[in-house]
Parts: sequence; structure tokens; C-alpha cells
Amino acid sequence: MKLSRVLAALALLAAAALPCGAADGDLVVETALEQKSVKLGEDAVLVVTLSNHTANAISVPALRLARDSVSVRIVLPGGGTSVVTRLYGSFLPNDAGELDFRPTATPQRKLGAGESTQARIAIPAVLAGALQMTVVVGEKINRAAAPVFRC
Repeated sequence: MKLSRVLAALALLAAAALPCGAADGDLVVETALEQKSVKLGEDAVLVVTLSNHTANAISVPALRLARDSVSVRIVLPGGGTSVVTRLYGSFLPNDAGELDFRPTATPQRKLGAGESTQARIAIPAVLAGALQMTVVVGEKINRAAAPVFRC
């Protein structure tokens, strides 16, 4: 696959900062690509903004690449789906003497009414071609999601 296809696909990520206007009562995720082009093997840096359009302060995860914070869902041109995320935690012995993974939760923060928080999240550009990417915040049922790029 040509490197130019990777650059074109990732450059189009910047065109999809959604949504532009949110209704009252919404938690809104906006995402844009920080750089105009990315070479295969480099990091694509996504600027993720989480805005509280509700009337009250809410608890949200600190924005970082983590299963309980921000994940990136990628749909390949052939229809396969992958999720780019990170697990934080430790392997500790259980009662049977085996190792269990014990996740470390992402710190929560209060996001006041009308406030926003922003983070830069790097993911490696390891696939070439037209990709559909969606940023997902949180792992619970009440997730907020924003398409980054759709082909």
C-alpha cells in the first residue's frame, strides 16, 4: 500500500471535528487530527475535547488512552474492526498463586457546567488505506463517541 494513502487518510481525520453545535444536556466529544500528514510508523496525534453542556457538574475520566477513558475504534476497508486502547494496572498473585491482572482506574475529575477538558492522544500509524476511526470516551454504557474520520 502506498504511503500517500496513509497520509491522505490521516489528513482527512482533521476534517471531522464533530459535533459543531450541541444541545443543552449533552456531553460532547470533539476530535481533530493535530498534524496535516502522518507517515507510516509515526504517531497520529488526536486532539480530544470533552465538553459538558449539561446544567450540572459531572464526573468524567481524565483523558488518556485507556480502556476506561479514551479508546479509538478503527474499521478497516474490508469491514474488520479493531480497538486501540491501553490497559493500566499490575499483575499480582491471587490466592491460588497465579498471576491476575488488576486494572488501575483512570482518575476522575469534575467537569463543571459549560466547562471543557482537552488532551492530545497519540496512536501509531501502522495501517495504510482509508480507515474509519471513532473516538470513544469511557467504557460504561453511557459512552460519548465522536467520529474522527469516515471514508
